[in-house]
Amino acid sequence: MALSAGSERAIPLPVIEPGLRTTSRAARLWRLACRNPLGSVSLACLILIALVAIFAPWLSPYDPERSITGAALHPPSALHWLGTDNLGRDILSRILYGSRISLLIAISVSILGTVPAIFIGLLSGYCAGNVDLVIQRFVDSLSAFPGLILALLFMVVFGQSVGNVIISLSLVNSPRIIRTLRSVVLSVKERDYILASRTMGARGARVMLLHVLPNCMAPVIILVSASFGAVIIIESSLDFLGLGIPPNVPTWGSMLGGDAQKYVQTAPWMAVFPGLFLSATVLAMNLLGDTLRDILDPRLRAG
Repeated sequence: MALSAGSERAIPLPVIEPGLRTTSRAARLWRLACRNPLGSVSLACLILIALVAIFAPWLSPYDPERSITGAALHPPSALHWLGTDNLGRDILSRILYGSRISLLIAISVSILGTVPAIFIGLLSGYCAGNVDLVIQRFVDSLSAFPGLILALLFMVVFGQSVGNVIISLSLVNSPRIIRTLRSVVLSVKERDYILASRTMGARGARVMLLHVLPNCMAPVIILVSASFGAVIIIESSLDFLGLGIPPNVPTWGSMLGGDAQKYVQTAPWMAVFPGLFLSATVLAMNLLGDTLRDILDPRLRAG
């Protein structure tokens, strides 16, 4: 039976409460974590390491630079959980403080080496021509040297300091990001929606920043996360060779070199525990990079 015009009622739309939105978002995150258990565990480990670095002054049982009288080369015990070095310094305290330097350098390099490289790679791929030629020859000159050799050369010329380590590793890290982004931009700029944007009168800067760059960020994010561990390795190598952070600053790399090599047979804990922390951090970052690749790559996600 047809309803009369006066009897018609408007059907109310369902109202989604903020609590339900939060719950659904949490449920999606939980399902994502369950589908990627290695990535979830790696992220949890990195968050734990970051918290340890932040709260190192409160977590450290001893001053990392103070020598304890009569405590040289003590093995792990209740007083010194990870033992002491040849100067009587607590190894656990030095590892906790060393995490601050290692993470500070890795994060700084990821920012300083990535942001300029993104715009250089974007400009190189979009403009092409002479601009691309000049940029790529500069990138080739940097890529001609192995990363560690280039960092060593920079440190020898400019001296040891935290700032110089960050700058040298940024130079080492930038060429890969520039080349990766350039190759992606060369493909993206020929797609139909980019051509349509140009036809409608959009200028080059607007097209690059609003249309090309957002569609090229997934490979860059994956590459930065994967290079995070490599930055820590190179920084530790510089410290191991005595050309990185000044010797009075505790870092994982400096703890692996120097006196730890002399006492590797009589006091192996001097090198074993810093090496384990360094390896765990790099492994967690690499696994997280693999997970981000699986999530952000449309081909892998579709499979």
